[in-house]
Amino acid sequence: DLPVDEHLLILLDVWVSGCHLLLPMRWVMLLPLELTTILAFTLPVAVFSPSIVVHRIQNIMLVTFLVSAAALGKRALEIHERVAFTSIATERTLRCQAEHRLSAVTEGQESIVAARQDADTASLPTTAGTGELFDISAENLSTEEHLLRLTQLGFAEHWLVTPEEMQ
Repeated sequence: DLPVDEHLLILLDVWVSGCHLLLPMRWVMLLPLELTTILAFTLPVAVFSPSIVVHRIQNIMLVTFLVSAAALGKRALEIHERVAFTSIATERTLRCQAEHRLSAVTEGQESIVAARQDADTASLPTTAGTGELFDISAENLSTEEHLLRLTQLGFAEHWLVTPEEMQ
């Protein structure tokens, strides 16, 4: 049979751990629970415990450590969730922008095809979707400048692989 101090310590630890793991709350909202738990253990043990002073101090330090570990774990989990959400939001934004650019090119392509139905529309840069997408005919740029633009677009869209990534 456990002494009263240890039994109370286990009950409070289960309560704090359960609240930190199961309640979808911000870590700041759990601060009152954490402080109350430490006080709810410290005051009765310090005043009423039949244990020797060394055991009381050890148990108070133990409950403080357990509550602090649960609080730090909750904070670390919240930071991880925020980073993951930011990453997902950024990827969705990039995808939306790319789809918007592609739809603009597709609409432009359809108008070019409709205007030139009688002309030969083989694979000219002005009529192909890739020519419109990469603005090959829009400006008088050198090949190096066009390749630089394609490289920048590849990095922005995450489809360009760097030489360090290829092993």
